[in-house]
Amino acid sequence: MKDLRESEKGILGLDSGDLLFKRFSNPAPENELKGISEKAYLIIESLNLMGYDAIGIGEDDLTLGKDFLMEISKKANFPFLSSNLFDEASGILSFDLLSSRRSMVFALASLAFSRRISSQVLLIHEKRG
Repeated sequence: MKDLRESEKGILGLDSGDLLFKRFSNPAPENELKGISEKAYLIIESLNLMGYDAIGIGEDDLTLGKDFLMEISKKANFPFLSSNLFDEASGILSFDLLSSRRSMVFALASLAFSRRISSQVLLIHEKRG
Protein backbone atom coordinates (compact mmCIF):
# COMPACT_ATOMS: atom_id res chain seq x y z
CA MET A 1 0.00 0.00 0.00
CA LYS A 2 2.87 2.34 0.80
CA ASP A 3 4.40 1.83 -2.67
CA LEU A 4 1.05 2.48 -4.34
CA ARG A 5 0.55 5.72 -2.44
CA GLU A 6 4.03 6.90 -3.36
CA SER A 7 3.50 6.19 -7.06
CA GLU A 8 -0.19 7.07 -7.44
CA LYS A 9 -1.90 10.16 -6.05
CA GLY A 10 -5.43 9.79 -4.80
CA ILE A 11 -5.37 6.20 -3.54
CA LEU A 12 -7.50 5.48 -0.49
CA GLY A 13 -7.37 2.37 1.70
CA LEU A 14 -11.02 1.50 2.39
CA ASP A 15 -13.13 -1.41 3.57
CA SER A 16 -16.83 -1.60 2.83
CA GLY A 17 -17.86 -3.33 6.06
CA ASP A 18 -18.65 -6.76 7.52
CA LEU A 19 -14.95 -7.01 8.34
CA LEU A 20 -14.70 -7.65 12.06
CA PHE A 21 -16.76 -10.80 12.61
CA LYS A 22 -17.89 -13.95 10.80
CA ARG A 23 -20.94 -13.57 8.66
CA PHE A 24 -24.19 -14.34 10.44
CA SER A 25 -22.57 -14.89 13.84
CA ASN A 26 -25.10 -12.64 15.56
CA PRO A 27 -25.69 -13.36 18.37
CA ALA A 28 -22.17 -14.50 19.07
CA PRO A 29 -21.81 -17.74 21.06
CA GLU A 30 -21.14 -16.90 24.71
CA ASN A 31 -17.98 -19.05 24.88
CA GLU A 32 -16.45 -17.17 21.92
CA LEU A 33 -17.00 -13.54 23.05
CA LYS A 34 -13.47 -12.94 24.37
CA GLY A 35 -11.80 -14.49 21.33
CA ILE A 36 -13.85 -12.65 18.71
CA SER A 37 -13.44 -9.38 20.59
CA GLU A 38 -9.64 -9.79 20.64
CA LYS A 39 -9.68 -10.70 16.93
CA ALA A 40 -11.62 -7.51 16.12
CA TYR A 41 -8.99 -5.43 17.97
CA LEU A 42 -6.22 -7.20 16.02
CA ILE A 43 -7.97 -6.40 12.74
CA ILE A 44 -8.12 -2.71 13.68
CA GLU A 45 -4.43 -2.74 14.66
CA SER A 46 -3.60 -4.34 11.30
CA LEU A 47 -5.58 -1.72 9.38
CA ASN A 48 -3.80 1.01 11.36
CA LEU A 49 -0.44 -0.45 10.33
CA MET A 50 -1.55 -0.66 6.69
CA GLY A 51 -2.61 2.99 6.75
CA TYR A 52 -6.30 2.53 5.99
CA ASP A 53 -8.29 5.73 5.45
CA ALA A 54 -11.79 4.58 6.47
CA ILE A 55 -14.05 1.58 6.89
CA GLY A 56 -17.76 1.26 6.41
CA ILE A 57 -19.93 -0.47 8.97
CA GLY A 58 -21.86 -3.54 7.89
CA GLU A 59 -24.45 -5.57 9.73
CA ASP A 60 -21.95 -8.22 10.87
CA ASP A 61 -19.71 -5.55 12.41
CA LEU A 62 -22.47 -5.08 14.99
CA THR A 63 -22.19 -8.65 16.30
CA LEU A 64 -21.04 -7.40 19.74
CA GLY A 65 -23.31 -4.36 19.64
CA LYS A 66 -23.04 -0.69 18.73
CA ASP A 67 -21.35 0.21 22.03
CA PHE A 68 -18.53 -2.25 21.32
CA LEU A 69 -18.17 -0.85 17.81
CA MET A 70 -17.98 2.71 19.13
CA GLU A 71 -15.36 1.61 21.68
CA ILE A 72 -13.19 -0.18 19.13
CA SER A 73 -13.46 2.74 16.69
CA LYS A 74 -11.52 4.85 19.20
CA LYS A 75 -8.51 2.55 18.66
CA ALA A 76 -8.54 3.17 14.90
CA ASN A 77 -6.41 5.81 13.17
CA PHE A 78 -9.21 6.19 10.63
CA PRO A 79 -12.94 6.88 10.82
CA PHE A 80 -15.73 4.33 10.84
CA LEU A 81 -18.38 5.58 8.40
CA SER A 82 -22.07 4.78 8.27
CA SER A 83 -25.14 6.11 6.51
CA ASN A 84 -27.80 4.66 8.78
CA LEU A 85 -26.67 4.01 12.37
CA PHE A 86 -28.34 6.58 14.57
CA ASP A 87 -28.30 7.41 18.27
CA GLU A 88 -31.78 6.40 19.37
CA ALA A 89 -32.17 9.26 21.86
CA SER A 90 -30.98 12.15 19.69
CA GLY A 91 -31.60 10.86 16.16
CA ILE A 92 -28.07 11.93 15.19
CA LEU A 93 -25.78 9.65 13.20
CA SER A 94 -23.60 7.61 15.57
CA PHE A 95 -20.70 7.56 13.11
CA ASP A 96 -19.55 10.04 10.48
CA LEU A 97 -20.79 9.92 6.91
CA LEU A 98 -18.02 12.04 5.35
CA SER A 99 -14.27 11.99 5.79
CA SER A 100 -11.39 14.05 4.53
CA ARG A 101 -8.12 12.24 3.90
CA ARG A 102 -5.23 12.57 1.50
CA SER A 103 -6.56 15.81 -0.05
CA MET A 104 -9.97 14.26 -0.77
CA VAL A 105 -13.38 14.55 0.82
CA PHE A 106 -15.38 11.36 0.45
CA ALA A 107 -18.38 9.48 1.76
CA LEU A 108 -18.49 5.74 2.20
CA ALA A 109 -22.19 5.04 1.82
CA SER A 110 -22.20 1.98 4.06
CA LEU A 111 -25.62 0.68 5.05
CA ALA A 112 -25.96 -1.74 7.93
CA PHE A 113 -28.97 -4.08 7.78
CA SER A 114 -29.27 -3.90 4.01
CA ARG A 115 -28.00 -7.07 2.33
CA ARG A 116 -29.18 -5.94 -1.11
CA ILE A 117 -27.18 -2.71 -1.25
CA SER A 118 -23.40 -2.76 -1.41
CA SER A 119 -21.24 0.00 0.04
CA GLN A 120 -20.19 2.73 -2.34
CA VAL A 121 -17.42 5.32 -2.15
CA LEU A 122 -18.46 8.76 -3.29
CA LEU A 123 -15.72 11.32 -3.98
CA ILE A 124 -17.30 14.62 -2.98
CA HIS A 125 -14.43 16.84 -4.07
CA GLU A 126 -10.70 17.01 -4.20
CA LYS A 127 -9.11 19.68 -2.03
CA ARG A 128 -6.97 22.15 -3.85
CA GLY A 129 -4.47 24.50 -2.41
